[in-house]
Amino acid sequence: MGKKIKDKFKAIFGRFVASKKAIVITVVTGLAVIGVITTFAVLAVNARNKNTEIASEEITEVIETEVSTEEPSLETVETETESTTEEVTTQETTTETAAAVVAASNYIQVTNKTGSPSLDYDTTGPVFLSSDEVSVVVGSDFNLDQLVSYGDYYDACPNLSYSGYVDTNTLGSYSIVAKLTDASGNETTKNMTINVVSSKPSETDNRTRINYSDFMATYAADNVHFGIDVSRWQGTIDFNAVKAAGAEFVIIRIGGWDGSELYRDSCYDYNIKAAKEAGLKVGVYFHSNDNTVSGMTTHSQQLLSMLDGVELDFPVAFDWESWSRFQKYNMSFQTLNQLFYTFHDTLAAGGYSTMLYSSKYYLENFWDNVYNYPVWLANYVTHTSYAGSYSIWQVNNIGRIDGVGGDVDLDIYYGSFN
Repeated sequence: MGKKIKDKFKAIFGRFVASKKAIVITVVTGLAVIGVITTFAVLAVNARNKNTEIASEEITEVIETEVSTEEPSLETVETETESTTEEVTTQETTTETAAAVVAASNYIQVTNKTGSPSLDYDTTGPVFLSSDEVSVVVGSDFNLDQLVSYGDYYDACPNLSYSGYVDTNTLGSYSIVAKLTDASGNETTKNMTINVVSSKPSETDNRTRINYSDFMATYAADNVHFGIDVSRWQGTIDFNAVKAAGAEFVIIRIGGWDGSELYRDSCYDYNIKAAKEAGLKVGVYFHSNDNTVSGMTTHSQQLLSMLDGVELDFPVAFDWESWSRFQKYNMSFQTLNQLFYTFHDTLAAGGYSTMLYSSKYYLENFWDNVYNYPVWLANYVTHTSYAGSYSIWQVNNIGRIDGVGGDVDLDIYYGSFN
Protein backbone atom coordinates (compact mmCIF):
# COMPACT_ATOMS: atom_id res chain seq x y z
CA MET A 1 0.00 0.00 0.00
CA GLY A 2 2.83 2.42 0.87
CA LYS A 3 4.68 1.65 -2.33
CA LYS A 4 1.66 2.39 -4.52
CA ILE A 5 1.17 5.75 -2.88
CA LYS A 6 4.82 6.55 -3.36
CA ASP A 7 4.74 5.56 -7.06
CA LYS A 8 1.60 7.64 -7.61
CA PHE A 9 3.22 10.64 -5.96
CA LYS A 10 6.28 10.31 -8.25
CA ALA A 11 4.02 10.22 -11.31
CA ILE A 12 2.13 13.31 -10.25
CA PHE A 13 5.35 15.14 -9.44
CA GLY A 14 6.84 14.18 -12.81
CA ARG A 15 3.83 15.54 -14.66
CA PHE A 16 4.09 18.72 -12.57
CA VAL A 17 7.77 19.21 -13.45
CA ALA A 18 7.09 18.52 -17.11
CA SER A 19 4.34 21.09 -17.15
CA LYS A 20 6.61 23.67 -15.50
CA LYS A 21 9.28 23.06 -18.12
CA ALA A 22 6.70 23.56 -20.83
CA ILE A 23 5.64 26.82 -19.25
CA VAL A 24 9.20 28.01 -18.93
CA ILE A 25 9.95 27.03 -22.52
CA THR A 26 6.82 28.80 -23.68
CA VAL A 27 7.64 31.95 -21.71
CA VAL A 28 11.25 32.01 -22.92
CA THR A 29 10.17 31.42 -26.50
CA GLY A 30 7.57 34.18 -26.25
CA LEU A 31 10.08 36.61 -24.82
CA ALA A 32 12.51 35.77 -27.60
CA VAL A 33 9.90 36.41 -30.25
CA ILE A 34 8.93 39.73 -28.62
CA GLY A 35 12.61 40.69 -28.51
CA VAL A 36 13.05 39.98 -32.22
CA ILE A 37 9.92 41.99 -33.12
CA THR A 38 11.02 44.89 -30.93
CA THR A 39 14.49 44.89 -32.51
CA PHE A 40 13.06 45.03 -36.03
CA ALA A 41 10.65 47.79 -35.00
CA VAL A 42 13.47 49.92 -33.57
CA LEU A 43 15.55 49.39 -36.70
CA ALA A 44 12.60 50.39 -38.88
CA VAL A 45 11.93 53.55 -36.87
CA ASN A 46 15.61 54.52 -37.00
CA ALA A 47 15.68 53.94 -40.75
CA ARG A 48 12.54 56.01 -41.23
CA ASN A 49 13.96 58.86 -39.10
CA LYS A 50 17.22 58.72 -41.03
CA ASN A 51 15.38 58.95 -44.36
CA THR A 52 13.31 61.84 -43.02
CA GLU A 53 16.46 63.69 -41.97
CA ILE A 54 18.02 63.15 -45.40
CA ALA A 55 14.87 64.29 -47.18
CA SER A 56 14.63 67.30 -44.89
CA GLU A 57 18.25 68.22 -45.61
CA GLU A 58 17.60 67.89 -49.36
CA ILE A 59 14.50 70.09 -49.17
CA THR A 60 16.34 72.70 -47.11
CA GLU A 61 19.16 72.68 -49.60
CA VAL A 62 16.74 73.26 -52.48
CA ILE A 63 14.97 76.10 -50.66
CA GLU A 64 18.21 77.79 -49.72
CA THR A 65 19.68 77.56 -53.21
CA GLU A 66 19.28 80.84 -55.06
CA VAL A 67 18.00 80.82 -58.64
CA SER A 68 20.65 82.72 -60.52
CA THR A 69 20.24 84.11 -64.02
CA GLU A 70 22.78 85.98 -66.02
CA GLU A 71 22.06 89.70 -66.28
CA PRO A 72 22.22 90.63 -69.96
CA SER A 73 23.71 93.91 -71.04
CA LEU A 74 21.65 96.72 -72.50
CA GLU A 75 21.05 96.14 -76.22
CA THR A 76 19.43 99.42 -77.16
CA VAL A 77 20.73 102.78 -75.99
CA GLU A 78 17.92 105.18 -75.21
CA THR A 79 18.45 108.87 -75.92
CA GLU A 80 18.63 111.10 -72.84
CA THR A 81 15.21 112.50 -72.06
CA GLU A 82 13.74 114.75 -69.42
CA SER A 83 13.08 112.72 -66.31
CA THR A 84 9.69 114.08 -65.37
CA THR A 85 7.63 113.81 -68.53
CA GLU A 86 3.93 113.01 -68.59
CA GLU A 87 2.99 109.33 -68.61
CA VAL A 88 3.04 107.90 -72.12
CA THR A 89 -0.43 107.02 -73.35
CA THR A 90 0.34 106.48 -77.04
CA GLN A 91 2.43 103.63 -78.34
CA GLU A 92 5.78 103.66 -80.07
CA THR A 93 5.22 103.06 -83.77
CA THR A 94 8.66 102.62 -85.25
CA THR A 95 8.77 100.85 -88.62
CA GLU A 96 12.12 99.16 -88.07
CA THR A 97 11.61 95.42 -88.22
CA ALA A 98 13.27 92.14 -88.98
CA ALA A 99 10.18 90.22 -90.09
CA ALA A 100 8.13 90.62 -93.24
CA VAL A 101 4.35 90.56 -93.37
CA VAL A 102 3.09 87.02 -93.74
CA ALA A 103 0.15 86.75 -96.14
CA ALA A 104 -1.77 84.02 -94.40
CA SER A 105 -4.72 84.11 -92.02
CA ASN A 106 -4.43 82.79 -88.45
CA TYR A 107 -0.66 82.99 -88.67
CA ILE A 108 1.17 82.63 -85.35
CA GLN A 109 4.35 84.69 -85.07
CA VAL A 110 6.89 84.27 -82.25
CA THR A 111 8.86 87.48 -81.92
CA ASN A 112 10.92 86.87 -78.81
CA LYS A 113 12.19 83.80 -76.99
CA THR A 114 13.40 83.12 -73.49
CA GLY A 115 15.99 80.78 -72.10
CA SER A 116 15.16 81.53 -68.48
CA PRO A 117 14.62 78.60 -66.09
CA SER A 118 11.13 77.73 -64.91
CA LEU A 119 10.26 78.73 -61.37
CA ASP A 120 7.88 76.50 -59.40
CA TYR A 121 6.66 79.42 -57.28
CA ASP A 122 5.96 81.70 -60.28
CA THR A 123 2.20 81.67 -60.86
CA THR A 124 1.79 85.22 -62.19
CA GLY A 125 1.58 85.85 -65.90
CA PRO A 126 3.54 88.47 -67.85
CA VAL A 127 2.08 91.96 -68.27
CA PHE A 128 1.34 94.12 -71.29
CA LEU A 129 2.28 97.74 -70.54
CA SER A 130 0.85 99.24 -73.72
CA SER A 131 -2.61 99.94 -75.08
CA ASP A 132 -4.71 97.54 -77.14
CA GLU A 133 -4.73 99.73 -80.25
CA VAL A 134 -1.65 100.79 -82.24
CA SER A 135 -0.95 102.21 -85.70
CA VAL A 136 1.57 101.44 -88.44
CA VAL A 137 2.20 103.35 -91.67
CA VAL A 138 1.03 101.68 -94.87
CA GLY A 139 3.83 99.97 -96.75
CA SER A 140 5.96 99.34 -93.68
CA ASP A 141 6.90 95.98 -92.22
CA PHE A 142 4.95 94.64 -89.26
CA ASN A 143 6.79 93.65 -86.10
CA LEU A 144 4.56 93.50 -83.03
CA ASP A 145 7.53 93.64 -80.67
CA GLN A 146 8.28 97.15 -81.94
CA LEU A 147 4.75 98.33 -81.18
CA VAL A 148 4.06 97.03 -77.66
CA SER A 149 5.68 97.08 -74.25
CA TYR A 150 5.67 94.16 -71.82
CA GLY A 151 7.51 92.45 -68.99
CA ASP A 152 7.36 89.79 -66.28
CA TYR A 153 8.21 89.76 -62.58
CA TYR A 154 10.69 86.87 -62.81
CA ASP A 155 11.34 86.22 -66.50
CA ALA A 156 13.62 88.76 -68.16
CA CYS A 157 12.58 87.71 -71.67
CA PRO A 158 9.00 86.38 -71.93
CA ASN A 159 7.85 85.08 -75.31
CA LEU A 160 5.64 87.34 -77.42
CA SER A 161 3.46 85.77 -80.10
CA TYR A 162 0.23 86.61 -81.86
CA SER A 163 -2.48 84.99 -83.94
CA GLY A 164 -4.18 86.82 -86.75
CA TYR A 165 -3.27 88.58 -89.98
CA VAL A 166 -2.09 92.12 -90.69
CA ASP A 167 -1.57 93.42 -94.24
CA THR A 168 0.44 96.63 -93.97
CA ASN A 169 0.09 97.17 -97.73
CA THR A 170 -3.63 97.79 -97.36
CA LEU A 171 -5.23 100.56 -95.31
CA GLY A 172 -7.62 99.36 -92.63
CA SER A 173 -7.95 97.90 -89.15
CA TYR A 174 -6.91 94.35 -88.30
CA SER A 175 -7.69 92.30 -85.19
CA ILE A 176 -5.10 90.05 -83.61
CA VAL A 177 -4.66 88.24 -80.30
CA ALA A 178 -1.28 88.91 -78.69
CA LYS A 179 0.06 86.40 -76.19
CA LEU A 180 2.87 86.52 -73.65
CA THR A 181 4.33 83.33 -72.14
CA ASP A 182 6.94 83.27 -69.38
CA ALA A 183 9.48 80.57 -68.56
CA SER A 184 7.14 79.02 -66.00
CA GLY A 185 4.39 78.57 -68.57
CA ASN A 186 2.15 81.40 -67.36
CA GLU A 187 0.26 83.07 -70.21
CA THR A 188 -1.38 86.45 -70.77
CA THR A 189 -3.44 87.31 -73.85
CA LYS A 190 -4.58 90.66 -75.19
CA ASN A 191 -7.04 91.48 -77.99
CA MET A 192 -5.45 94.17 -80.15
CA THR A 193 -6.40 96.36 -83.09
CA ILE A 194 -3.68 97.22 -85.59
CA ASN A 195 -4.54 100.30 -87.66
CA VAL A 196 -2.74 100.60 -90.99
CA VAL A 197 -2.73 104.34 -91.74
CA SER A 198 -1.40 106.56 -94.50
CA SER A 199 0.59 108.68 -92.04
CA LYS A 200 0.95 109.25 -88.35
CA PRO A 201 -1.18 112.11 -86.99
CA SER A 202 0.76 115.07 -85.66
CA GLU A 203 0.47 115.72 -81.95
CA THR A 204 -0.65 119.09 -80.65
CA ASP A 205 -0.48 120.26 -77.05
CA ASN A 206 -3.60 122.19 -76.18
CA ARG A 207 -3.34 121.83 -72.43
CA THR A 208 -4.01 124.92 -70.35
CA ARG A 209 -0.92 126.04 -68.46
CA ILE A 210 -1.16 126.47 -64.67
CA ASN A 211 0.02 129.67 -62.98
CA TYR A 212 2.02 129.07 -59.83
CA SER A 213 -0.17 131.37 -57.74
CA ASP A 214 -3.26 129.38 -58.73
CA PHE A 215 -1.44 126.16 -57.96
CA MET A 216 -0.63 127.33 -54.42
CA ALA A 217 -4.17 128.60 -53.83
CA THR A 218 -5.66 125.25 -54.88
CA TYR A 219 -3.59 123.12 -52.50
CA ALA A 220 -2.96 125.49 -49.60
CA ALA A 221 -3.09 123.66 -46.25
CA ASP A 222 -1.17 123.21 -43.03
CA ASN A 223 2.24 121.53 -43.33
CA VAL A 224 2.19 121.88 -47.13
CA HIS A 225 5.19 123.31 -48.97
CA PHE A 226 5.33 124.23 -52.66
CA GLY A 227 8.25 123.74 -55.01
CA ILE A 228 9.42 122.81 -58.51
CA ASP A 229 11.83 120.33 -60.06
CA VAL A 230 14.18 121.27 -62.87
CA SER A 231 16.90 120.10 -65.25
CA ARG A 232 18.76 121.53 -68.22
CA TRP A 233 15.47 121.57 -70.12
CA GLN A 234 14.46 124.70 -68.17
CA GLY A 235 17.60 126.56 -69.26
CA THR A 236 19.01 129.31 -67.08
CA ILE A 237 16.72 129.92 -64.10
CA ASP A 238 16.33 133.04 -61.95
CA PHE A 239 15.95 131.36 -58.58
CA ASN A 240 15.42 134.65 -56.75
CA ALA A 241 12.32 135.19 -58.89
CA VAL A 242 11.26 131.59 -58.26
CA LYS A 243 11.45 132.14 -54.51
CA ALA A 244 9.63 135.47 -54.77
CA ALA A 245 6.82 133.68 -56.62
CA GLY A 246 6.22 131.50 -53.57
CA ALA A 247 8.34 128.40 -54.15
CA GLU A 248 10.09 127.03 -51.06
CA PHE A 249 12.13 124.22 -52.57
CA VAL A 250 13.58 122.90 -55.81
CA ILE A 251 14.67 119.39 -56.75
CA ILE A 252 17.45 119.44 -59.35
CA ARG A 253 18.61 116.75 -61.77
CA ILE A 254 22.24 116.02 -61.02
CA GLY A 255 22.71 113.65 -63.94
CA GLY A 256 22.10 110.05 -64.86
CA TRP A 257 22.98 106.99 -66.90
CA ASP A 258 21.65 107.14 -70.46
CA GLY A 259 22.51 103.57 -71.40
CA SER A 260 25.95 104.31 -72.74
CA GLU A 261 27.56 106.83 -70.42
CA LEU A 262 27.18 108.54 -67.07
CA TYR A 263 26.33 112.19 -67.63
CA ARG A 264 26.28 115.27 -65.43
CA ASP A 265 23.35 117.59 -66.11
CA SER A 266 24.82 120.62 -67.86
CA CYS A 267 22.89 123.02 -65.57
CA TYR A 268 23.38 121.17 -62.29
CA ASP A 269 26.31 123.14 -60.91
CA TYR A 270 24.67 126.48 -61.60
CA ASN A 271 21.24 125.32 -60.42
CA ILE A 272 22.28 124.01 -57.02
CA LYS A 273 24.55 126.96 -56.28
CA ALA A 274 22.00 129.59 -57.34
CA ALA A 275 19.10 127.83 -55.62
CA LYS A 276 20.98 127.68 -52.32
CA GLU A 277 21.98 131.32 -52.62
CA ALA A 278 18.34 132.27 -53.18
CA GLY A 279 17.42 130.57 -49.90
CA LEU A 280 15.53 127.64 -51.41
CA LYS A 281 15.58 124.15 -49.89
CA VAL A 282 17.27 121.78 -52.35
CA GLY A 283 17.23 118.14 -53.38
CA VAL A 284 18.57 116.19 -56.37
CA TYR A 285 17.42 113.30 -58.53
CA PHE A 286 19.33 110.77 -60.61
CA HIS A 287 17.82 109.59 -63.90
CA SER A 288 18.76 105.99 -64.69
CA ASN A 289 18.40 103.62 -67.63
CA ASP A 290 20.33 100.86 -65.87
CA ASN A 291 19.29 97.25 -66.34
CA THR A 292 21.86 95.34 -64.24
CA VAL A 293 22.62 95.39 -60.53
CA SER A 294 26.37 95.55 -61.22
CA GLY A 295 25.91 98.58 -63.44
CA MET A 296 23.69 100.24 -60.86
CA THR A 297 26.33 99.68 -58.19
CA THR A 298 29.00 101.33 -60.31
CA HIS A 299 26.84 104.30 -61.25
CA SER A 300 25.65 104.83 -57.69
CA GLN A 301 29.26 104.97 -56.54
CA GLN A 302 30.01 107.48 -59.29
CA LEU A 303 26.98 109.48 -58.18
CA LEU A 304 28.47 109.76 -54.71
CA SER A 305 31.55 111.30 -56.29
CA MET A 306 29.34 113.75 -58.18
CA LEU A 307 27.54 114.71 -54.97
CA ASP A 308 30.90 115.34 -53.32
CA GLY A 309 29.37 115.72 -49.86
CA VAL A 310 26.91 118.48 -50.81
CA GLU A 311 24.28 119.16 -48.13
CA LEU A 312 20.71 118.42 -49.20
CA ASP A 313 17.32 119.00 -47.64
CA PHE A 314 15.69 115.96 -49.28
CA PRO A 315 16.66 112.34 -49.92
CA VAL A 316 18.36 111.68 -53.27
CA ALA A 317 15.62 110.57 -55.69
CA PHE A 318 15.97 107.49 -57.92
CA ASP A 319 14.25 108.06 -61.26
CA TRP A 320 13.78 105.05 -63.58
CA GLU A 321 10.89 105.54 -66.00
CA SER A 322 11.81 104.00 -69.37
CA TRP A 323 8.66 101.91 -69.62
CA SER A 324 8.17 102.26 -73.37
CA ARG A 325 9.25 98.89 -74.83
CA PHE A 326 10.42 97.74 -71.41
CA GLN A 327 11.38 94.37 -72.93
CA LYS A 328 14.39 95.87 -74.71
CA TYR A 329 16.17 96.09 -71.35
CA ASN A 330 16.10 92.30 -70.94
CA MET A 331 15.33 92.42 -67.24
CA SER A 332 12.48 91.38 -64.99
CA PHE A 333 10.47 93.60 -62.66
CA GLN A 334 12.23 91.82 -59.80
CA THR A 335 15.60 93.01 -61.11
CA LEU A 336 14.19 96.51 -61.58
CA ASN A 337 13.34 96.65 -57.88
CA GLN A 338 16.82 95.40 -57.03
CA LEU A 339 18.23 98.40 -58.91
CA PHE A 340 16.52 100.76 -56.49
CA TYR A 341 17.59 98.77 -53.43
CA THR A 342 21.17 98.78 -54.74
CA PHE A 343 20.94 102.53 -55.29
CA HIS A 344 19.67 102.99 -51.74
CA ASP A 345 22.32 100.80 -50.11
CA THR A 346 25.17 102.47 -51.99
CA LEU A 347 23.97 106.00 -51.25
CA ALA A 348 23.29 105.11 -47.60
CA ALA A 349 26.87 103.90 -47.25
CA GLY A 350 27.92 107.35 -48.49
CA GLY A 351 25.75 109.17 -45.97
CA TYR A 352 22.71 109.99 -48.12
CA SER A 353 19.11 108.87 -47.73
CA THR A 354 17.05 108.06 -50.83
CA MET A 355 13.51 108.15 -52.20
CA LEU A 356 11.76 106.51 -55.14
CA TYR A 357 10.27 108.63 -57.94
CA SER A 358 7.56 107.08 -60.11
CA SER A 359 4.05 107.56 -61.42
CA LYS A 360 0.94 106.18 -59.74
CA TYR A 361 0.35 103.26 -62.13
CA TYR A 362 3.87 101.87 -61.83
CA LEU A 363 4.03 102.39 -58.07
CA GLU A 364 0.82 100.40 -57.70
CA ASN A 365 1.79 97.56 -60.04
CA PHE A 366 5.55 97.09 -60.34
CA TRP A 367 7.51 98.74 -57.56
CA ASP A 368 7.71 96.64 -54.37
CA ASN A 369 9.26 99.19 -51.99
CA VAL A 370 9.11 96.51 -49.29
CA TYR A 371 11.22 98.66 -46.97
CA ASN A 372 8.82 101.61 -47.27
CA TYR A 373 11.38 104.16 -48.41
CA PRO A 374 10.04 107.68 -49.09
CA VAL A 375 8.12 108.08 -52.35
CA TRP A 376 7.95 110.99 -54.77
CA LEU A 377 4.63 110.46 -56.55
CA ALA A 378 3.99 111.65 -60.11
CA ASN A 379 0.25 111.82 -60.81
CA TYR A 380 -1.08 114.52 -63.12
CA VAL A 381 -4.60 114.89 -61.77
CA THR A 382 -6.42 117.44 -59.64
CA HIS A 383 -6.87 115.00 -56.74
CA THR A 384 -4.75 111.86 -56.56
CA SER A 385 -6.32 108.53 -55.62
CA TYR A 386 -2.98 106.92 -54.84
CA ALA A 387 -3.47 104.98 -51.60
CA GLY A 388 0.19 104.47 -50.73
CA SER A 389 2.29 106.80 -48.62
CA TYR A 390 4.27 109.57 -50.34
CA SER A 391 6.32 112.56 -49.23
CA ILE A 392 6.18 114.62 -52.42
CA TRP A 393 3.48 114.85 -55.06
CA GLN A 394 4.39 116.03 -58.56
CA VAL A 395 1.02 117.44 -59.54
CA ASN A 396 1.70 118.37 -63.18
CA ASN A 397 4.39 119.29 -65.70
CA ILE A 398 2.75 122.34 -67.29
CA GLY A 399 3.28 124.92 -64.58
CA ARG A 400 4.38 128.49 -65.16
CA ILE A 401 6.39 130.43 -62.60
CA ASP A 402 8.41 133.63 -62.67
CA GLY A 403 12.09 132.93 -63.22
CA VAL A 404 11.56 129.92 -65.52
CA GLY A 405 10.99 130.30 -69.24
CA GLY A 406 8.40 127.74 -70.33
CA ASP A 407 6.86 124.73 -68.61
CA VAL A 408 8.05 123.44 -65.27
CA ASP A 409 6.99 120.59 -62.97
CA LEU A 410 4.98 121.65 -59.90
CA ASP A 411 5.47 119.79 -56.62
CA ILE A 412 3.98 119.64 -53.13
CA TYR A 413 6.00 118.48 -50.12
CA TYR A 414 4.14 117.16 -47.07
CA GLY A 415 6.26 117.53 -43.97
CA SER A 416 8.77 119.81 -42.31
CA PHE A 417 12.27 120.94 -43.20
CA ASN A 418 13.66 120.15 -39.77
